[in-house]
Amino acid sequence: AVVLSTCNRVEVYTAADEDNEAPSHQDVVHFLADFHDVRADEIFDDLFERSGEDAIRHLFLVAASLDSMVIGEAQILGQVKHAYEQATTLGSTGPLTHGIFQAALRAARRVASETAINQRRTSIPAVAVADFAKQIFERFDDKKILVVGAGEMAEETVRYVRDEGGRDITIVNRNTDRAVKLAEQW
Repeated sequence: AVVLSTCNRVEVYTAADEDNEAPSHQDVVHFLADFHDVRADEIFDDLFERSGEDAIRHLFLVAASLDSMVIGEAQILGQVKHAYEQATTLGSTGPLTHGIFQAALRAARRVASETAINQRRTSIPAVAVADFAKQIFERFDDKKILVVGAGEMAEETVRYVRDEGGRDITIVNRNTDRAVKLAEQW
């Protein structure tokens, strides 16, 4: 099993030699519900299942950043690779999962190097600032800007806002130390 967590989704990939060895959709729903201390029926309708070739095709699309909020988003490949490496370190990957993820990572690297998809750095923060916010605001140097979060996406957002002239930026995060660290960095 490999658990992939990106900025807008959590995916659980499982594989087994025999159908009866693989966790069912219900098993995965109950695992996620127990882990997050919510009732399974609260999340069941928000989850979907793919199996066989459809699941493999989906992994290839995700790894190549073709099934992203922003097509070509560079961070997705790293997140897929990290999830696979973490699962491998924990001993939760087997020959099927290993083969599928290795192939998906190879294909994603080819998409990145042999197509124009990653020519321009593309990410959700880049689109949010350059494409969305700039349609609303002519300038950023006279705005008070609030960034919620202090992770990689927040850091990238701050960088783009600063590049556009934003200077009055407030960072809030559930972990005060991370917010202060990011604020001091910028």
